[in-house]
Amino acid sequence: MRGVVAACLLALLVSACSMGSLPISSGFTQSEGDDAETLSWQGGKATAASTATTTASEGIAARLDPVEAVRLLNEMRAEHGLKPVRLEMHLMRAAKAHSRDLAKADHISHYGSDGSSPWDRVKATGYRAQLAAENVGTGQTSVEELFKAWAASEDHMKNLLLADAEEVGIALVENDASENRTFWTLVIGKPL
Repeated sequence: MRGVVAACLLALLVSACSMGSLPISSGFTQSEGDDAETLSWQGGKATAASTATTTASEGIAARLDPVEAVRLLNEMRAEHGLKPVRLEMHLMRAAKAHSRDLAKADHISHYGSDGSSPWDRVKATGYRAQLAAENVGTGQTSVEELFKAWAASEDHMKNLLLADAEEVGIALVENDASENRTFWTLVIGKPL
């Protein structure tokens, strides 16, 4: 019964989240061009909203230090009285695989080129999630710029500030031949 309810909720959200020719979000955060869409999942519940992202300047290389990213995330969480999260390799692999796929396809979506959803990708790494959420970004040249963009979005912040979250993975893949150049994925979760 839960599966049927979750499938119906997903179908309603997919219908509601479609934006013209943009890919439809099946997961947590979607952005393309200047629009971003956020979707959070927890126990079969989901929420959606829109925000803006920035575009990388030509010729500027992006960089990611995962330890620094977690430090910045934990600062945000501490400001809201939340416990810190730690890097987790399964979530890192899920984030990296999705960022690679997005960069190769030169578009941003929650569906992978193989049709996988964020939940599918997390599960495929062997991570047994009780809770999982994903933020995706494109065009930012640093983790500071990325978090600044996400901080401007209530629903991106909801993912970053999930009270029960314990672990996180983050990845960046660049494609200099693409319009957006950088493809970021952050997966935050709690194991069973």
